[in-house]
Order: sequence, then structure tokens, then C-alpha cells
Amino acid sequence: MKNTNFLQNKNLVFLAFLFMIFLSELNAQNVGIGASSFTPNASAMLEVKSNGNKGLLIPNVTYAQRIAMSPLPQAAQGLLVFQSDTSGSISAGYYFNTSTTTTPSWQLISGSGWLQTGNSGTNPSTTFIGTTDAADLSFRTNNVSRLLLKVNGSIWLNGINNNTFVGNNSGGGEFYRAKQCLLRF
Repeated sequence: MKNTNFLQNKNLVFLAFLFMIFLSELNAQNVGIGASSFTPNASAMLEVKSNGNKGLLIPNVTYAQRIAMSPLPQAAQGLLVFQSDTSGSISAGYYFNTSTTTTPSWQLISGSGWLQTGNSGTNPSTTFIGTTDAADLSFRTNNVSRLLLKVNGSIWLNGINNNTFVGNNSGGGEFYRAKQCLLRF
């Protein structure tokens, strides 16, 4: 009788060991979802492939539902939702959470920006190229600053062999360090 129990316990221990190995291998896998069989990218936990005519539908929520997601059950930096409605000045669109806490900080993924081919419908009080803090704005070519709009309102133009400063008190002490032309209005 004792031998039978020992063999049964030994078999149970062996099965438990095999099950644990299987679970550890299963945990290390990545998942691929698609119309046909494929090996998912090893760098991704989830890879979705289409046969060319289907996409991924991100969960749709309303503004009220998105705002009601605070606090989150657990911190979820990178959480992505699609807000399907507009609420006041809050646009519909893709929002992602940038917070590392349970209080979400939703950022709209905006496709709007300054285009290389020009923009229309701009309003100088709300749409501009510039900074919203006390920082200079640099325009560059070949990664060399060519135009610098200074916080004090002066403009620095950087040419090949000289610099040009425009504005009251522009150039400062640097005026004396290089061959430069100073324009003041």
C-alpha cells in the first residue's frame, strides 16, 4: 500500500514539474494574430498582421468615458484609446496616457502641424511657430544655427563669415569677439 502511494506521489510531482516547465515556456512566448500563420516578431509581445485590407481598431470611448477612467485601476503609461466625440474644445481623436501613476494624463495624438507645402486657416493669436517658454528659437541648416530669435526680442543672423544682430542691445558682449555687422533700429 505504501509503495502505491509513493508511486502516485512521484507521478504527481513529475506532472507538476512538467506543468511548471510548460507554463514557463508559455509565458516566454509572443503572440501573433493574423489571417495566415506566421512567426511573430521576437521583439513584440503581440504582432497583428493583415492580408492588406484590414486594420486594428483601438477601443472607442466618449469624452465622458475617457475622463471617468480616473483613477485607473493600475498605472498604465502608454494606454491608448480613441475618443469618438467632441466635447467643447476637446477634439475627437487618439489619446494616450503619459502618466506613470493611476491618475491619467491624456495627450491627443495630433496630425496637425506646420506643413512643408504651406498652411491655411491660421490665426496668429493661436497658431504660430515658436516657444511657449522663455527659450530662444533657433533655425538651422546643416545643423548650424542660421537664425536665432532671442528671448529679449533681438534677432541674430549667422552668415558664413560674419554675424548680423538686429534689435536693441542685440549681440551683447559677443559683438566684440568676432567680425560682425550690427544693425540697430
